[in-house]
Amino acid sequence: MPETKTQLSIFLPELTVGGLLQHVSTLAKQAKCDGVSTKIISLGGSAQVSDWVRGLDVFLLETSEGAKASEIAEHVAGADVLLLSSPQTAIIAPLLSLARTAAVGVHGSPGTNREWLGEERFGVLAAAVACDGGPQVLVPASAYVDGVAKEFGVPVARVSVLHNAIFRPSDQHDTEPGMASILVPMRLSPEKHWVLRAAAKLAAVGNVPLKVVGEGPAAEDFRKWLSQISNLEFDVVEASNIDPYLSVADIVVAVGIVALEAAARGRRVAVAAKPGGGLAGVLTPSSFGRLQDTNFSGLGLNSEAPEKIWRDLGQTTQADRKLVAQLVGREASPKKLLETLLSNLRPTQAPSVDRLSMAMIDMHASLEKRFDSLTRDARKVEEGRAWWQSQAEGAISQLRESDAHARKVEEGRAWWQSQAEGAISQLRESDAHARSLEQRIQ
Repeated sequence: MPETKTQLSIFLPELTVGGLLQHVSTLAKQAKCDGVSTKIISLGGSAQVSDWVRGLDVFLLETSEGAKASEIAEHVAGADVLLLSSPQTAIIAPLLSLARTAAVGVHGSPGTNREWLGEERFGVLAAAVACDGGPQVLVPASAYVDGVAKEFGVPVARVSVLHNAIFRPSDQHDTEPGMASILVPMRLSPEKHWVLRAAAKLAAVGNVPLKVVGEGPAAEDFRKWLSQISNLEFDVVEASNIDPYLSVADIVVAVGIVALEAAARGRRVAVAAKPGGGLAGVLTPSSFGRLQDTNFSGLGLNSEAPEKIWRDLGQTTQADRKLVAQLVGREASPKKLLETLLSNLRPTQAPSVDRLSMAMIDMHASLEKRFDSLTRDARKVEEGRAWWQSQAEGAISQLRESDAHARKVEEGRAWWQSQAEGAISQLRESDAHARSLEQRIQ
């Protein structure tokens, strides 16, 4: 029987700029290079959001009513599916039994999936994942394996690591990085503030300027926060393309994929430690594996003093940085990423009807409760609107009455003014007549 070719379908929550989209586009581009049929299916966002997805097969299922199960099933049935879980995609998980093979990528930090997805959606995802013959669970680093296995109630063997990967950068420069400045390429959003804190601590120790580059809603908040740090020279640049800044940076404070990109360009790299705003270490040949095990976010590692980090950065040699760049090319290559994914795809059984039914009932009950709450809120808003409308109508009526009264007052004022003018005229005539009589008598 001839082997069926892989038909990879990658489901992600929405097409928005960020590490997840870059991760998916890297995977899809490598698959395309290797002749693997691949499509990206999103439940929201814009297909023109980034150059990362240019030239890739992208399907946007967002509609005013939301994506229907039948539409989603068309992309799942008979395909090899990678489902990246999120509040938007978690409830798709039971459909994975229609796929030829499947795997589920989950939020790496243990304990956060339930919080992020919400209790009911997590219940649906867990029902599909934890059943006998459920899909393999993928996390971005080995530090997350035990916690995620416990969170979903699956054996550790059911959780695999799918490391981040990057293509070799085309804008490498021969300039040797110094110690004169610090660059922080990051998403400018509140949940990334811990990276900014780590970089600010290092800049204060080195007494060097700090440049923050990226996009996001918190740019102005970051400026205000940095302005409160004494003697810190800083700049916050709002830009979608960080590559020109990475290529010429001295020191880069980063996490995740950005740390890999900086290292691939031969920069001095310090990895921030999640979530406390500390520093996990300097990226060197000896620390590469340890930091990669945390997805270059320092999860579970003790933060190091910024003074030590500054010394370690200064001691990295050109040979060290070249070796780190080689490690990135070998251990974080897109080809290795694709091979790892394909090796973890497997046929998936449907979840237990009892457990899935309970999860769906819980989710339905939660939605009903939220709908009732929204209905009550809408009723209060409507009552408030009616009250304000009655107040407005009363005010308009009073204004009309006041206007009518003012007109009567104005008419009365005009009458009295005409009477006064007539009296004044008569007084003048009487005065003239009196003067005339007086002259005659004289």
